[in-house]
Amino acid sequence: MSGFRITAVALGAAFISTFSLGIAQAGWPDDYKAYAAAMQRGDTAAALPAAKAAWEGSRAALKPGENRALLAQNYGELLILTNPALGAEVWQDAVSLGEQGFGLGNYQLGEQKFFLAVSEVLESGGRDRKAVKAADKALKALESPRPRKVQALLTAQMLLARTKVVLGDRGRAQDISDALADDLRSMDPTPLSLLAEVEVTRSMITANTVMRSHGKFVSEGQRQSERRRYVKRVRETALGVREALSRFSPVSSLDSIPVAYSKLSAWEMALVGLVEVNGDSADAQKMERELREIPAGILRFPEGCPEQVTWKKKELVIPNVQGGYIGAMSIGFELNDSGRPENIRVLAEVPETRFTDRVLDDMKRWEADLSNLPPQCRALNIWDIVIYPAL
Repeated sequence: MSGFRITAVALGAAFISTFSLGIAQAGWPDDYKAYAAAMQRGDTAAALPAAKAAWEGSRAALKPGENRALLAQNYGELLILTNPALGAEVWQDAVSLGEQGFGLGNYQLGEQKFFLAVSEVLESGGRDRKAVKAADKALKALESPRPRKVQALLTAQMLLARTKVVLGDRGRAQDISDALADDLRSMDPTPLSLLAEVEVTRSMITANTVMRSHGKFVSEGQRQSERRRYVKRVRETALGVREALSRFSPVSSLDSIPVAYSKLSAWEMALVGLVEVNGDSADAQKMERELREIPAGILRFPEGCPEQVTWKKKELVIPNVQGGYIGAMSIGFELNDSGRPENIRVLAEVPETRFTDRVLDDMKRWEADLSNLPPQCRALNIWDIVIYPAL
């Protein structure tokens, strides 16, 4: 029986599979070829159903073996990168085959068990603490010295860290995120979207950390000492965010701004707000100086365009019912011939959707000074805002 060999199919951003396919069975080899072609085009949306069909077809047509194991890993890895809550059954199959000695040249058995554990965490909605503990145990087994720098493994670690933030295990989440950030920054090229997600996770950890003296009777000296430590931590987190932002290449339109950049930018503004609320003017000024030393503007403005619009009329009122939060928004907009914002879009918001309606409603009544603003500058504007808690 004749056969064929398929080689050099990149999975995610860092994984290549090479194996032989017999053609006695119809169906799954064609699905695999469709998956391989989609991956070579970088079309994950097309690769996902083809990978699923190849895996399902191979389970029906093949005995346990190398091909079945690799097809399971192909589909499982795509799910880790796109919809990990659906990956448990796939990784259960891959682990079962791996325990029989199949497919270990791509992902080691411990790595596959980590994928399975993380998939089970996400399948439970992140609420099963026993599953989270098992995933953390599987990760620790890979941390001698560090897991491989493979996109899916890095992504799975980020997902586990973020789940731990939600469950309140911020210490372990911080350790995972800090190590991940170091790993990602050492890669060439750096996976920017994933680095941004890790820095968002680190920002979430910092923003959700309550000073231990909060609500307790402690001396003013103890309170001030803790406040200084907290402000320092927020500043350090913000500088990590700014460094990640600086790695993005400039773009020439609002529609070209990566979602990861906008989300991270909003978190930077939220961290600025935390320093201004919890620190003093010297803390805020120091942070502003440090951030300015790391340029991170994403927009490539036409020649002669200012980075900020001058407003003749600008008012934003957040009702007290929405107070109690430090929020941040990054908003893109154009200006019409009357100087009014139009085509307003929220690029990112922290917390998500909390302030959107009110801010967009107020912005429609603003009016920009167009006297020194050339026409080519009116279509490219970003406004970053920090929303402080009502006092």
